[in-house]
Amino acid sequence: MQGDTDRKVQVALFDGGVLYDASSDAVSVWYSGPGGDGNFSEGISIEKNVLTITLNGNITAVPGNYALAVMLSRSNGKVSTWNMILKVGVVPGYGSPAAQDYFEAFQAGELGCI
Repeated sequence: MQGDTDRKVQVALFDGGVLYDASSDAVSVWYSGPGGDGNFSEGISIEKNVLTITLNGNITAVPGNYALAVMLSRSNGKVSTWNMILKVGVVPGYGSPAAQDYFEAFQAGELGCI
């Protein structure tokens, strides 16, 4: 999601259109970055059918495309995999005085006021 800085990705799990409750030990997440570096994500939590993945901080250190793979193992031996592309980029003007002024005006509710 554009502007997202918390490094979390949420995925809703369904099986044939029905909510699918999975246990956290049945899910693994792997990602690789633009430099070819890769790692398994340890920040996984599941509540009902919503999988929340917290990516390691180094994933936002280098701009570029990251491949993210979610793997689900079922008790019947079936393995399902979903691949996603995460685009990491530098926010233009981040940390500049103009950006800070805009943020402070937004927080104070002053934008759009005459």
